[in-house]
Amino acid sequence: MNKEVIEFKNIKELYKRVSPALYSKCLELRQLGMKHITGKDIWLYLIDEEWKDKKELELSDVVSDILFADKDKIDEYVSNKILEEKEK
Repeated sequence: MNKEVIEFKNIKELYKRVSPALYSKCLELRQLGMKHITGKDIWLYLIDEEWKDKKELELSDVVSDILFADKDKIDEYVSNKILEEKEK
């Protein structure tokens, strides 16, 4: 069985492709009271923390990482970014 290879021209194209998963994760977090976290926050958390040492992720891995990202780690990441911005 051949595996179809899906390639993206750039990170923006990939972001657009996985935006439904990001939206779903945002809805989940909002139901838990984390209304300040956006899809972009989740995306940046994964890039900076989860994917920084990984090479050639498959689309299914990216979507899975989004859907199963740890809410507490995302919240901590966002809180730290807010603090960093305030200190500038």
